[in-house]
Amino acid sequence: MSKIGKIFQTLRNHWKKSIFFTGLTVWGTHYGYGKYLEFNLMKAYCQEALKYGEEKIGPMETARHVTVLLNPVANKRKGKADYEKYCAPLFHLAGLKVSLVIIEAEGQVKDLMEIMDNTDCVVVAGGDGTVHEAITGLLRRTDSSDAIRRFPIGILPIGKNNSISYKLNSQIYDPRKDKKAKNSCRKFHGCERGRPVYSIGFMNIGQLQDVLRKVDQYWYLGQRMKPYLATFFQSFKNLASQWDDNEEISIEYTKPCTGCSKCFQRYETDSTKPEMEPILKSSNKRWWHSFMPLPKQTPPVIDPVAEAKKRLIETMKNTTNDDCDKWETVKLKSKNILVEDTFNNSIQLTIHPADMDRMSFIQEGWSSNVSKRITRKWYSDPN
Repeated sequence: MSKIGKIFQTLRNHWKKSIFFTGLTVWGTHYGYGKYLEFNLMKAYCQEALKYGEEKIGPMETARHVTVLLNPVANKRKGKADYEKYCAPLFHLAGLKVSLVIIEAEGQVKDLMEIMDNTDCVVVAGGDGTVHEAITGLLRRTDSSDAIRRFPIGILPIGKNNSISYKLNSQIYDPRKDKKAKNSCRKFHGCERGRPVYSIGFMNIGQLQDVLRKVDQYWYLGQRMKPYLATFFQSFKNLASQWDDNEEISIEYTKPCTGCSKCFQRYETDSTKPEMEPILKSSNKRWWHSFMPLPKQTPPVIDPVAEAKKRLIETMKNTTNDDCDKWETVKLKSKNILVEDTFNNSIQLTIHPADMDRMSFIQEGWSSNVSKRITRKWYSDPN
């Protein structure tokens, strides 16, 4: 007991050192445990990728070709290092042919996606902004209906904001909805020199968004204070050069529809378009393939999700809704517009009024819940 008492007496007499080394020990333990979890996770991913890489392919087949669009300045210029450390080894273990394209300027991803060809998949390595550019470039193509089938898009969340990747892969959302990304994509006209801009998850445009882009310029104010002080300082500047709040905005939307015969017609039109993969496979067939043994066919597995989808389609066929596909228009003036997809068959639109004074503008930048904002929910097509 006397030795224990001496230890406590020593810690009490040197309490500053005790607090410092205790905090250092806790931080070191937390850091080491995080590295341990990271090691086990990478080990599991590498083993899974190695299984895919060891699979045999036919003599006439070629390795899968993946084009990676890497944003090196993502996450405070850590994007390239994170890709080389965590992502590139998995591609090589899987035996994939990788074409790495390093993005050098804003808007380059959109231009590349508009002319993308000769690849099996496009992987976007970056944050939400890089993903939005890739989606916009893909859907701007004249053959966009075929391009979305030819070039599936994967996301490597190595950016600062990765909300799209989180929402698409989080457990609170249903991962079995394979068309979730397509259904949550929204189109905005006239946002970029008259050309449409597409978005997944959210779209924030206006003066507040321009201020948020300049937050990193105030790095010397600290991580916690720079968002607040950046909004305060920027409120004294003329922000109308980037977004004119006196210009009238036109918003078009449709009324809610839980599924009707018109919705089924759109679904049938999309689902009857020919897939590109069988066409490519049939073009590689040669006459000597008739003498080769056929691959073993596995018995079909009944998918409960597919069965529920069939029942929903039958219900849609017999439902009539005259208001479906009738567009309504709202014209207004605003300083900022935020469109968010709740991934629950609803869209939330936040409109900041154009007559908002400076103090209200600062409060809007500090908090997302203010009394002067207008929030409306519009429900999208459940298909």
